[in-house]
Amino acid sequence: MTNHWLARYLLRPQSQLGVAPRSQDKPAAVLLPLLEREGQLQLLLTRRSLSLRHHPGQISFPGGRFDPTDGDLRTTALRETHEELGIPPDAVRLLGQLPGYHTVTGFHITPYLGLLAPGTRWQAASGEVAEAFTLPLTDLLDPAAYGRWRFVRHGQLTSAWGISLQGHLIWGATARILQELARLSAE
Repeated sequence: MTNHWLARYLLRPQSQLGVAPRSQDKPAAVLLPLLEREGQLQLLLTRRSLSLRHHPGQISFPGGRFDPTDGDLRTTALRETHEELGIPPDAVRLLGQLPGYHTVTGFHITPYLGLLAPGTRWQAASGEVAEAFTLPLTDLLDPAAYGRWRFVRHGQLTSAWGISLQGHLIWGATARILQELARLSAE
């Protein structure tokens, strides 16, 4: 299964993906860390700390805002993964880049797929990450699993596009990026 992903998502320049950030967008990058367990690919996700000001408790990918000292967005994704999960950049083999995503909060997120080296361990940074967990990639790639979900947020009943899997509700930008990965994987 890993070879299929390697062949499909080898890194391509952003210009070949047909996605460009808008001038007012703040650049950001995330990593979709894949690991292989018993011949199956798993995706490592995080639940943001409840103490964070923005998006507390939401499920997300490791990542964040571009820092000019990063040099490029790949470095941003790897730096943020190291800060949030303690995974060193040299333990990640970047496989590819997905189309960028514009958020309602003014960010342009560039997602990268990365394969973790066998035996890679992680430790959630307590100030940023409440927990880190894996989900089977095949389940996340099922387009029929995505839909409209209703839940309470800030005391208000709301709905959002997302996926519920193994007791985890994934919505917002994370769900949209996963849905795009599912769409691309079906091509």
